[in-house]
Amino acid sequence: MKSRTKTSVGGDTVREMMRVAGIGDIAAVEELGDGEFNTAYKVTAAGGCYVVKIAPAPGADVLTYEKNLMATELAVYDLISRQTDVRVPKVLYRSSAVIGSPWYVMEYLPGKPLTKARLTRAQRRNVMFELGRSAAKINALTNDAFGYMQNGLKPSWKEAYNDMVSAVLADADRLRVRVPRREKILRLIGRNAGVLEEVAQARLIHFDLWKGNIFVGESGTLEGIIDTERAMWGDFYGEFVNLDFFGNFGRNTAFIEGYNSVAGEKIALNASTIKRMNLMRLYLALVIFTEADTRTGKSGGVYLFKKVFARLLMHKAFKALKHKDGA
Repeated sequence: MKSRTKTSVGGDTVREMMRVAGIGDIAAVEELGDGEFNTAYKVTAAGGCYVVKIAPAPGADVLTYEKNLMATELAVYDLISRQTDVRVPKVLYRSSAVIGSPWYVMEYLPGKPLTKARLTRAQRRNVMFELGRSAAKINALTNDAFGYMQNGLKPSWKEAYNDMVSAVLADADRLRVRVPRREKILRLIGRNAGVLEEVAQARLIHFDLWKGNIFVGESGTLEGIIDTERAMWGDFYGEFVNLDFFGNFGRNTAFIEGYNSVAGEKIALNASTIKRMNLMRLYLALVIFTEADTRTGKSGGVYLFKKVFARLLMHKAFKALKHKDGA
């Protein structure tokens, strides 16, 4: 898709970038159009297939947490590959040469995104079980502080969460985005802030485990997970929001079984943890609602979809956070 944050370059430029990376004999260069923040190209060469990913140009209008996002993505890929057996793409080269924006080359994962896979019910259940195991292994990585690596960490999850919300609201003000029900959002966050204090351990969360970032094989095997750029040190219940945007996560029994089969701290859905999930759902809604204005401007199908989708997320979170049991 077209986006103001993307840094598009021609095929000859991609070939030059690959030459700098030490990879030659390029047969084909194809832009991958699914992303909306970075630009990605599939490169077919004599040695195999690769992906070149390019960050927004310096000075691009992005949200606060999106600054230096590629550095976070690479750091998290490195953490996961060194400290777990979770399959993520192998990063082969990184640079800012040739184009002035940060970019890197990684291996091209086999399979296809789960959004495009045609699987049987049993195969899909197997993918969810294995994804649960992988998520648990990622969430097992811990830190002494909370928040986005690129924005500075906080000593508690409550401080980090409030800082994240304040940052995206400040972005909205800067972009002249009128956030709906702003006072209600702040009131609900304040009323439910006590559950944030329950989070004693900062855990690595991918925070973008939607089906488009999950690669699967034809036989229903989990081939890998991509796009770690949204990762943070936070509450591991926040990991599950992108798996089910509208609150039916408890029905994903295969994922929960897989997760709990290897996790030290297991998933236990109750009033407090459901509220913690919905506070992250509310934060995600704020991000999506605000980022729309940095992608395509204030018009068009993508812009309208993001605004409607964010409002639906907000509505779901509002209902949950108003109830004592979080349901």
